[in-house]
Amino acid sequence: MTEEEINERKISFQEIEARAKAKIENGFKGKAIIAFIDLLGFRNEINSNWEKDPDPLLRIMKLKAYWDVLNDRSITNIFFEYDESTQIIETKYPEVITFSDSFIFLLPLNDENTTTILASILTVATAILEVWRNCIDEGFTIRGGIDYGDVYHNGLDIVGPGLISAYEMESKKAKISRVIISENIKKIIDQNVDQIQTILQDYFLRYFKPDIDNQIIINPAMIPDPARGSSIDLISKIMKNLTDHDALVKYFDLLSRLRRDDRSKESREMYRTRQ
Repeated sequence: MTEEEINERKISFQEIEARAKAKIENGFKGKAIIAFIDLLGFRNEINSNWEKDPDPLLRIMKLKAYWDVLNDRSITNIFFEYDESTQIIETKYPEVITFSDSFIFLLPLNDENTTTILASILTVATAILEVWRNCIDEGFTIRGGIDYGDVYHNGLDIVGPGLISAYEMESKKAKISRVIISENIKKIIDQNVDQIQTILQDYFLRYFKPDIDNQIIINPAMIPDPARGSSIDLISKIMKNLTDHDALVKYFDLLSRLRRDDRSKESREMYRTRQ
């Protein structure tokens, strides 16, 4: 090998740093609403039924494909007044990054307008409810956390304190099949919710519920269910097939909430932050 060929194989620190800086410049770095969602039951399904019917790979890829179709059609989330014709605000759905049995929802926020921020929180919650419904249809449920914080994302790489926080909420605090919001999100809602349209305020009082440990969670009763009650049947079927007690416990609260079907408004006080 000639000296020229050897030099061509060398990679300098300057070259690495220049490439890294170019990637950062071409990505998004800033504030975003971030949700980390874990698919419960998927790992066991892959380990136990990889070559069986129904195909677990097809089932997970269908969940991922939903977001591809949504993005291809550029579908947005539109909020209307009570008359259902007066538009208040239109927001994009979050980007969804998937790997293995996890979903990351990412909605960058460059607009500091109060209505935009709160509507974006609702849109992420709506997106999670939609994927929750799709997961239940495929025989799974979810657990997750939502935060508002700093993140970097370039279409392939994602890193930042906001992502770490959302992941730790999912892995350390959620524990059962529920999706919780962070103190950051709670504080944003508390400081701004009284300034927005009444119907948007109502969303925050119906789409979220206080849990027994003072966490605020997405209300499972708001999971889209055209044939009201089908989610109950599907979750009950999943539970019948579980033999691990720790896994089974994760579903009890979800099933109870689906059966109660409580879509009533909660007290505004649940968002009061500690001083």
